[in-house]
Amino acid sequence: MTIQLLSNAVINKIKAGEMIVRPANVIKELVENAIDAQATHINVAVQRGGLDAITVSDNGIGISADKLELAVQRHTTSKINTVEDLYNLQSLGFRGEALASMAEVSRFSIASVQAGHEQGMRLTAGQNLPRQMEWSGTAGTTVKVKELFFNIPVRRKFLKSPATEYMHCLDCMHAFVLGHPQIAFTFSHNGKEQLRAEICSTAAEEQRLRERSTVVFGVQELLYGQAENEVAKLSALFSPPGIDRGNARLIYTFVNDRWVSDKLLKYGILRGYHSHLLKGRYPLYVGNLRMHPSLLDVNVHPTKSEIKFQYAKEVQELLALTIRRQLRTGNWTLPPASPTLAAPPMPASSASSSPSSTRVPLPAVAPLARPLHQPLRSTFTPAPYPTAPPHPPHTQTTIIPPPAQQGSEEILWQQMRLLGVFAKCYLLFKNHEELMLVDQHAFHERIIYEQIMTDPALLAQRQTLAIVETITQLSPDEIELVAERRDAFAHYGFELVVDGAVVQVKTVPTLLQGKNIAVLVRELIALAQKDLTAWLGETLLHDVVATIACRAAVKAGDTLTDTHLQQLLTLANKVDFYHNCPHGRRVIRTFSKQQVGNWFDRI
Repeated sequence: MTIQLLSNAVINKIKAGEMIVRPANVIKELVENAIDAQATHINVAVQRGGLDAITVSDNGIGISADKLELAVQRHTTSKINTVEDLYNLQSLGFRGEALASMAEVSRFSIASVQAGHEQGMRLTAGQNLPRQMEWSGTAGTTVKVKELFFNIPVRRKFLKSPATEYMHCLDCMHAFVLGHPQIAFTFSHNGKEQLRAEICSTAAEEQRLRERSTVVFGVQELLYGQAENEVAKLSALFSPPGIDRGNARLIYTFVNDRWVSDKLLKYGILRGYHSHLLKGRYPLYVGNLRMHPSLLDVNVHPTKSEIKFQYAKEVQELLALTIRRQLRTGNWTLPPASPTLAAPPMPASSASSSPSSTRVPLPAVAPLARPLHQPLRSTFTPAPYPTAPPHPPHTQTTIIPPPAQQGSEEILWQQMRLLGVFAKCYLLFKNHEELMLVDQHAFHERIIYEQIMTDPALLAQRQTLAIVETITQLSPDEIELVAERRDAFAHYGFELVVDGAVVQVKTVPTLLQGKNIAVLVRELIALAQKDLTAWLGETLLHDVVATIACRAAVKAGDTLTDTHLQQLLTLANKVDFYHNCPHGRRVIRTFSKQQVGNWFDRI
């Protein structure tokens, strides 16, 4: 076997294949370059989903004519100079591979005029040496990428249909629109404009997020959360329960203005929605996490879409607690206080007149290192920049509560007037000047869930069955699991005894008296099989308690006596009540007098 050095042509093809996977990757790299070049207006145009052509133009500072050819060579960049710069990145790009990769796998051209100059240069790259010619135009850069992968037929063959590639391109543009409100964007496909976002006219971060999310999501009923600890600061908009999707495509996560697709961040978001979303449903989310660059490693993947956090646990908890705190306010169940709560349309604004056309600076300090047992203040603490802590801090997250909204006072259940029951399922109440509908099963289910999570001793109140319940037709694996996890089942109030090929149920929690025990125990066995190593973990604990609560609660179709109803309302006043059931379904719908009047054309 002979070992030899690969030619530059082969090396370039390999590297290009790592960075450029589909047309959306081209857009991402070119738009990031434009943002780093201080552009305030960026235009993107694609043909046939980017398969035929991609054009990105900006009004940034441009590239000097004598450096244009160098800019297209591999590992050339204006973003970093030393290894230390990798740990103090203030730019989105830094690898110096994007333009070279595009030039290697497409019919590529770049034209640029440096700011303050009238004349620039245009370069065309192909199979032969780059060809340059003088170029006149306004300051900025225009890059054209045609026939992507024309010289790598096998890679081009695996690209999807134009419609699918277009959706990936649009998703990429949505991310930039959400993450960079200080920049105006336009996006067109086959000559038709598909997206336009003007520069946001306000410097308030919440309002900027709301303006841009209205453009992308088309939804105004989003919750705003802001929080910080000594590791990071978070500003985010996210949908309340009831506004969700069947996939995670509308979850946009940013770290220091960089769009990333990170599993740790998405899991933190879903943790925040724990028990507030149905399984298989995902929220709408856009949030920017700001932290000291030295606490990150963005040099993980050629596409820069992945990231490594030095303090992953603290980052994830910041996201989860911020979302959970806002969902527990319950304000999302209430009618709008006034029409002014809706986000206004975005006004047109020029770069020169916009007060917010500069990027938000990163935190100027790094967190201090402290022993795990020593508490931290809940704000960033000055430290020599850019020093990073050698040991993970024990952080305390500061959740900034939302501003008070009209009608957001605590619900006093026993003081409400019951108007009636509809379909043996929905309770109708009058609460001041509002009409409130309550799902009786989901209502009771959430009450029981909160009671157990607040006071697990309730599960210790057990009822010995007069007639032992026998569960048959279990698999050998299920029988073995019950035998091994007998103590864990006992923790939840179930005394299970394995007798050959059957399981006997001798005691159950008192609150389950009279319920279908066999069905419930089968469900608990299935839950135990989900995670054999962490029976009492957070997720599984929720699933088990939610299942018990669901089985113990009154059902749709049950007739509630006045006594039962008063007991239910009394219990509701004693728990930290949320406005959806543990499985994510809505419990309460509230309608204002104005909304009801609109139904009957009175307003």
